[in-house]
Amino acid sequence: MRISFIVLLTIFAHSGLWLTPNNANSAGIDDWIRVTIPTPNHSVSSLQGYMKQPSKSNGAAIILLHGCGGVGSRPDTVNARHTAMAEMLQNAGYVVLLVDSFASRGINEVCTVKMSDRSIRPKDRVADVYAALDWLQQQSNIDATRIGLLGWSHGGSTTLLTLEKNRDSSSSRFRAAVAFYPGCTTLARHPERYQPYAPLQVFIGEADDWTPAKPCIALIESIKKQGANANIRTYAGAYHDFDNPKGRERVRKEVPNGVNPGKGVTVGPNPEAREDAWKWTKDFFAEYLK
Repeated sequence: MRISFIVLLTIFAHSGLWLTPNNANSAGIDDWIRVTIPTPNHSVSSLQGYMKQPSKSNGAAIILLHGCGGVGSRPDTVNARHTAMAEMLQNAGYVVLLVDSFASRGINEVCTVKMSDRSIRPKDRVADVYAALDWLQQQSNIDATRIGLLGWSHGGSTTLLTLEKNRDSSSSRFRAAVAFYPGCTTLARHPERYQPYAPLQVFIGEADDWTPAKPCIALIESIKKQGANANIRTYAGAYHDFDNPKGRERVRKEVPNGVNPGKGVTVGPNPEAREDAWKWTKDFFAEYLK
């Protein structure tokens, strides 16, 4: 039997109640708690989110940001990459919130859309991230000072922008953040203008031909010299989406962007790189969200 969970803001804000989902199914959303996140003074009235709660919480939480493909490849699904990471973090004691920036805007995916034609860019999602952070900070069973951020690709680029020190507001801050294969090219052009306000860890494949590693390496090396607590871990032979626990290596010719526009991009799992990155991610958050 399929069970759908709609958790309203008022229930969380005033009672601190958490519901436990049943009928786990990694291909669907039955093992996630669906929540509605209000977005005051924002381009959309609310955002959809998917939450996992640990059996024994350590009081900290982590927000996840999907890539250009959205939360899942089909409606009412959460893909294997998001689910696997969420379950790892959940088992480590974290409350996990996956924020859907696309559904409320009527967008399915933007991977196959040229950069110049995209209706939503990483900078447009920063407000989504802080709306989710503000919402989490209101929950009675979460330590508002111990919330982390993790994003992939489009969401990884959003993660980098979210941590910019020159944000207009400093009332809400993340304790630490992880970015998997973000696009670093724009920031790397003027690294002196970028300083993350929280510890940052980047993971990327050296063979990535969608969001190349070299700009990210240059960016991290530069901002470290400026005093930033930032690090990057690269993986030889690994492509975009290397941490996906499912799928196979393939060329996505329908993607018009990347290192070689018009020729497609390579994606595919790399189990060795994935296991290493997951371990580092777990250790990173254990250090900074303790």
